Amino acid sequence: MKRLQHWTLSLLLLLLLGGCGSGWDEYGTAYSGGDEALAGLALAEARRMQKDGVETITLSFLSKEGESVGLPAYEAAFTPAPCRLLIRLPGVETAPAMEESPAPGDAFYVEEKEGITLVFHLTQSKGVRVVEEENRLTFEIQTGGEAHSAYYLFSQAQSAPHGALTPTLCDDGTHRGWISTPYASEAEARKGAASIPGVRVIQLLPQQLPEYAPDPLEAAADQAMAGLSGRTHLLALGRRLLANWDGGERLLLLREEDATLILSEEGVERQLSIEGIQPESILWGEFSPDGQGLLLLVSRGEPVTLYYYNLSNGRLLDLSQSGLGENIQAAVFFSDTLLYTVGDGIFSCRLEEQPQIQQLAYTMVDVPALALWEDRVFFCDMDENGICCLMSIGKEGTRKRLMPAETFSQSKEGLLAVRGETPDRPALVLLDPASGQETVISQGGQVTSALFSGDGTMLYYILVEEDQRILYGYRLSTGASVRMGNLQNGVITPMGQDLCVSYALPEGTVLYRFLRRY
Repeated sequence: MKRLQHWTLSLLLLLLLGGCGSGWDEYGTAYSGGDEALAGLALAEARRMQKDGVETITLSFLSKEGESVGLPAYEAAFTPAPCRLLIRLPGVETAPAMEESPAPGDAFYVEEKEGITLVFHLTQSKGVRVVEEENRLTFEIQTGGEAHSAYYLFSQAQSAPHGALTPTLCDDGTHRGWISTPYASEAEARKGAASIPGVRVIQLLPQQLPEYAPDPLEAAADQAMAGLSGRTHLLALGRRLLANWDGGERLLLLREEDATLILSEEGVERQLSIEGIQPESILWGEFSPDGQGLLLLVSRGEPVTLYYYNLSNGRLLDLSQSGLGENIQAAVFFSDTLLYTVGDGIFSCRLEEQPQIQQLAYTMVDVPALALWEDRVFFCDMDENGICCLMSIGKEGTRKRLMPAETFSQSKEGLLAVRGETPDRPALVLLDPASGQETVISQGGQVTSALFSGDGTMLYYILVEEDQRILYGYRLSTGASVRMGNLQNGVITPMGQDLCVSYALPEGTVLYRFLRRY
């Protein structure tokens, strides 16, 4: 273990504080340790307790097989105010038991692309000890010391407005904000605020949390989200989500106040202007698998037109005029192939200068969903008895009836979540098309939506119970369903391992990220 006098987490320069007793490091000392070779471990447990003026925080780690193999690499630092312990764990994930049993107190995760960061809010503190033992990392924090108020820069933005601001929990215990290191005076703080848009100057004691002040739209959204249990993160206000890629790293949004397309890439936004398309007429969008293209379904009354927009060169291709046809009902990418339905047929298309189109099947009804697995296309259509069923068709053109179904969705591994509303069939079934194995997820009731998480580990579904739309999460590895609460009129969209929850309120659209890890 190394004790450092200066340590950076998310470009934050941490200040050092003195006043600790004998045998204790001074509060503000930074630490690093563990074994970098043990990447891929899981945070299995986080415990927090306080006794005789000492707060103890213990983290335990296990391998993916549930074995104790050691301590992963870590970096830890303390901020002066609000007093926080920030622990960065590169390459570490959370174990399933940890995900379903949130970290104690007011700790919360700051998701990173590789690894996680834990944030613990502390009372006024003066000394620290760190103990490494087998697979456990323990922080002993000596509370007490003089408390002096100071001035800070604070922001409620969805992403950090400046690299020197780090995440903090707000006084409502739910929302997250961004805060600077302390300034020597109010005048110095205001001077710093002048160069960073979207921040305000606040005064805090070390143990205080900044006050959160929601605007009317967010307050209405918070009320709508109140029925869900778990940690949420406000993603956007007054914007409609059209498409997302790579777990939310790239988003296509419609800003409602001026009908402007916004492309957000890793939190950095820019306006996107596509000549010939009015943003408010876009019904739906999807990124290509490589993230460099956009499939856009556009309505100009009648007909509905499908476009492909190349983000690299700005070229717009009118697919409907290129032979795909108008009033397309469903379209989805599979590698470099586009599957779509129009009229009474299912077609495949390779997006080239002159699209190569092939009709795969004729259908009797509008097809709401399509999937492709091992050269077989899956879709819903009427059978010879007039019953809507899940079917598949291969390259040879042979159609196979699988089960009664209204619609379905597909995971990245090819599993199908099949919904049906017939009295003699379960409401939601998980189908493995490779083996034909069926797993009943919900026997009765009405399932109005069922979607897989982007990483394929969870199936989220909405079950109507006593006129309430209840959100459930089904973990594929354990076969257990977790009740997540009343979604009300929210709409869910997979976003990596999490969910994007959208609410269309009278004040505007609000987007929340519902975090699976909390």
